[in-house]
Amino acid sequence: MTTTVYTSSDDSAPQLSGTAGSLIAVLDACLVTGYGAKAAIGWTKPFTGTNIAAFRQPVGTSNGMYLRVDDSTTGSPSSAQVRAYETMSAVSVGTGEFPLVGQAANVYWVRSADATATVRPWVLVGNERGFYLWTTVTTDTSAYTNSRLYYFAEISPLNPSDVWGTVLYGDSAAQSTNGSHYSIVPQSYARNPTVTTYRYAARPFGGIGGSVGINLVDYSFFNSASTPLPYGNDTSLSSCMQYPNGPDTGLYLAPAHTVEISAPNSLRGPLRGLWAPLHGRPLANGDTFSGTGTLAGRTFIALSLYAQSTSGQVFIETSNTW
Repeated sequence: MTTTVYTSSDDSAPQLSGTAGSLIAVLDACLVTGYGAKAAIGWTKPFTGTNIAAFRQPVGTSNGMYLRVDDSTTGSPSSAQVRAYETMSAVSVGTGEFPLVGQAANVYWVRSADATATVRPWVLVGNERGFYLWTTVTTDTSAYTNSRLYYFAEISPLNPSDVWGTVLYGDSAAQSTNGSHYSIVPQSYARNPTVTTYRYAARPFGGIGGSVGINLVDYSFFNSASTPLPYGNDTSLSSCMQYPNGPDTGLYLAPAHTVEISAPNSLRGPLRGLWAPLHGRPLANGDTFSGTGTLAGRTFIALSLYAQSTSGQVFIETSNTW
């Protein structure tokens, strides 16, 4: 399958702003129609409404789940509401909903800190198995203090029979700051996680039951159980693994493994395409690099963002190796 990187700076790229419908325009162009010289990643848009759309992963090369995006809301901050389904028969009718309303009344993807038409930079990396959407919801493109990472992506399952590990992440509120953005924040080392942070999979690994919370494993050298920090955090560089690494001048990264929040807690497998640097924000935003050793043949892009009001960074795999 082909992994493609789309950016707001591409020729003919749609623009994201506080205007209702602008997020669907970006998703439609990247997932379904393509734009300029870039082909789409092969999803479909089977159901639509006024600034509402349901996108579906390709059947046969993925779990075939649906992402519903209600991009009709206005206000400041400007946001869309998202929810996922195993099956859908209309733009507002589906089964196998995740998260359930009882788990999260609303899940938000913020378009902009305000409702104006001011365009916001974005990057989307994806393929048939999922995508990651990075955006800065304000004009801050230096420190990225209000940047976000949203995703709808599959777990690479430890058990091949696990076909329910499509994960949706979104914010708990339509917010202009990152105080409760948890996209890359592991919860309390994830050794005994009890709190999900707006990451949900369609079902538990065995397929029995519905929507289940998902957390991330913590690889950092400086987190504490009481204050989990995002991947690639550089708040306390004296406690980080140095970059480049002293003995071999290496850049080290680890897969973003997931833990299922159900008794007993279970390691489910890594999120496809998402990697955690073992250093404190080692690269500049947008930097690209190629893997070596066991990661030879893979390429990556570094994306800087803030999560839980703290700086962080992740690497997204850009090669066809998800």
